[in-house]
Amino acid sequence: MSDRLRFLGLLWSTINRVRIYIFLGMMVVISTPLILLMQNSYDRAYQRELNKVEQSHLVIADNLASTLQRYATDLEATFDFVVANHGLAYARGSMDQLLEAYSFRMVAAFSSGDETGELLYAREFTLPSKPVLDNLRQTAVGDSATFSGVQQSPDGPVIYITRLSPTGAFLVGAIDTSFLIAQQADITFGERGHAMIVDHEGRVMAHPKKEWVETSKDASGLEVVQRMTSGQTGVMQFYAPPFKADVIAGYTSVTSTGWGAMVPQPISELEDAASVEATSVIHILLLLFLLAALASWILSGLIARPIHSLSQVVVEVRGGNLSARVPKFNPLTPRELISLRSVFNGLLDNWSDNRALLESSLEAAKEANMRKSEAISVLSHEMRTPLNGVVGAVDLLEQTDLTDLQKKYLGFVNTSSNTLLKHVNNVLEVSRLDSSKVKLEKERVDLSELMRDIVQENSAQAEQSSSGISVSFASGMPRNVETDAGLLRKIAANLVGNAVKFAPGTHIDVLLGFDPNGILEIVVKDNGPGISTADIESAFEPFTVLDASYGRNSEGTGLGLSIVAMAVDALDGQIALNSEVGAGCEFRVQIPVAIVENCMQLVDGDSVNSLLPHDYLKQVDIGERKHVLVVDDNEINRLVLIEMLQRLGHRVSTAEDGPDALEVAMAERFDLILMDISMPGMDGTEVARSLRDHDGPNRGTKIIAQTAHTSPEDRDRIFAAKMQGIFTKPVSIDELRKTLNGVENGDGLVCFDDEATQSVLELAPLQILVSATGLRATNRSLNELFDEASLIVGRLKSCAPSDLNDGTVISRVHNTSGACATLGADLLHSNFSKIEDCLKRGSMSSSRDLLEAAERAIVKTRIAASNLLSQLEYA
Repeated sequence: MSDRLRFLGLLWSTINRVRIYIFLGMMVVISTPLILLMQNSYDRAYQRELNKVEQSHLVIADNLASTLQRYATDLEATFDFVVANHGLAYARGSMDQLLEAYSFRMVAAFSSGDETGELLYAREFTLPSKPVLDNLRQTAVGDSATFSGVQQSPDGPVIYITRLSPTGAFLVGAIDTSFLIAQQADITFGERGHAMIVDHEGRVMAHPKKEWVETSKDASGLEVVQRMTSGQTGVMQFYAPPFKADVIAGYTSVTSTGWGAMVPQPISELEDAASVEATSVIHILLLLFLLAALASWILSGLIARPIHSLSQVVVEVRGGNLSARVPKFNPLTPRELISLRSVFNGLLDNWSDNRALLESSLEAAKEANMRKSEAISVLSHEMRTPLNGVVGAVDLLEQTDLTDLQKKYLGFVNTSSNTLLKHVNNVLEVSRLDSSKVKLEKERVDLSELMRDIVQENSAQAEQSSSGISVSFASGMPRNVETDAGLLRKIAANLVGNAVKFAPGTHIDVLLGFDPNGILEIVVKDNGPGISTADIESAFEPFTVLDASYGRNSEGTGLGLSIVAMAVDALDGQIALNSEVGAGCEFRVQIPVAIVENCMQLVDGDSVNSLLPHDYLKQVDIGERKHVLVVDDNEINRLVLIEMLQRLGHRVSTAEDGPDALEVAMAERFDLILMDISMPGMDGTEVARSLRDHDGPNRGTKIIAQTAHTSPEDRDRIFAAKMQGIFTKPVSIDELRKTLNGVENGDGLVCFDDEATQSVLELAPLQILVSATGLRATNRSLNELFDEASLIVGRLKSCAPSDLNDGTVISRVHNTSGACATLGADLLHSNFSKIEDCLKRGSMSSSRDLLEAAERAIVKTRIAASNLLSQLEYA
């Protein structure tokens, strides 16, 4: 994988150049029309072939039809001449030659009523049978000759010509199709282009397939044949069975006989010809493309080489070669780039000339700054010496007998002198930290004691400004770390002191977290006036006093945050400030520390709250903390309630079933018990009834039922067990707060019943579950819930009616319904509640629509959960 990445990096560095970009851009512009021409070359070539064939084939068909028309006219004239003059003294041989020349096989005359007739001419031909003669006689007319369709005879396919003489005699002649076949055979083009001739009934008279000719195949089913026999002329594409391929044909008809002439050619031959032509065009276009590519490469070089030269000179100058200059460009280089070279070299010349002056000015500025710092340090030391005398004298004077007025004035002096001394000490601290020679003295720091001392130091001022301070620690973090105790104390003390000073009348949260990689995080958050975005960058500068949110309502030198920033930098840490006007400030400091002892015992000895990003938990006074027992057989429900209660600052114990709950409740007293109703073995009402009936520590403790589905009968049973309220899942944190307040105030019955919503899934319960278990565990729990719901629905759809009363099934449905309600999956909870009701009433066998609705609800809820978890993951 590393070799592949190195190869890809090398490839990218090779192609990531101006010349490549210019070349590729020009090639895109050039290749686009060429590609379009290549794509259309075949279509245009094929269309040309098609137009050419349509014209030529129609001409060939017309010429063939004209030849057949003349042939039919000659046949009719020859036949009339022979029957009209058969009694004259013509030489026998000459008449036979005439008839043979026009492919006559037989000429005969039949008197009216005579069935034998007189044979006028025969050339190896058998007279037609009586049925054939009768059919021919019916078609004969007196004033002109009539052609029959092609017919089979013992001597092969023939065409009969008939007419009636003025005396009533029936005259008939037989003509073979040799002339037609010869005409058809002369017409060939391409590899398989040919001609085809049919009679007026659509039977084949001439065709390359001999078997079609010998059998006079009936082709009247083809649309093109139907058009010919109906006298139409044109061009048509159709599927030709003899070739098993699509063909294009020009077709027409012979007016006097009704015959049809067609010249078809396979379309594949047109396509082949078009492909040859298109290939030639493509070769030409490819040659043009190569020429254009060569020209583009040359032109891109004329633009890219000067730019590369400029960048190389910049690299050399940055590396210290101040004499580097851009060399002359190629005369073909664009004028703008030549001008750019002149300007750039001129700037380098000016910069080089002024560099010595700039360096000397910088050295002078550094020396002046150093002298300024030394002067401030000396002045601060000199100021602190008399100030210490003033402070000491004031302390001694306070121990003498003074009047009340004197004491008042002395208090003013004491306060002012201490404030001035603090400012002087801050200036000295900034000077010390700014010297970049801070020596770290690492030692063991008890974080709990450190924060207790800082809170106590600021408690008086916080009380005076009506502010509150609370400290929270992340779960599992070490109590003792190793770092520079003085700098760490300055950071925490200045951040807390600033919040107390500049955010009076607000609540200040101090949160300590620990990363497994050894990063201590301190977050100080207030909801005071805040700092504008424009002032955030300058907030850490020395002697900066903000006029807006952190304005002059409070006194100060503006050194507090600069001291914090310098101390954080000295410890190789990071500091960030998030704030906006009216929304308070959040300072976040991250410092690398060493772990001394993996032990987390807070000052009051209570368990630690979890530290969650952007959702901080505040500790409450021990007197307000309640001990709550959560009883629920569903792990998800327990986790959600635990997290809610811990957010409210309360201590939580849990039990996962009825017997466990009874054992825990009989051993220790609780301020409140949250009791699940439906549990295996012993349900919640039985546990509550047992606690009320026995003289245990929780006989009088308030018990609130938590359930996902309560019918009026269930409510009666819950209150009959001497419970004092009902939570309809999901339980909200506001309801818990109200209930716990009721416990403290000694209120009587409390009953909460949330209205069902129509949403598929609520975000708030998911946030709580994610806070308690993490995204991955939450996703796994949800998938297990949805899989369980799908298994239940599948079993209910497939099991026999007698199995629907199984108590295990009802229990599984109830538990799933409860879990859905806890998560705020209202749609799925509604469906499973209805299923549970149907199971209890024994009417489930007729509720297949309800199961299908539950399946759809599972799909919708699964999708909604996935979307919401994605939002929480990237929030």
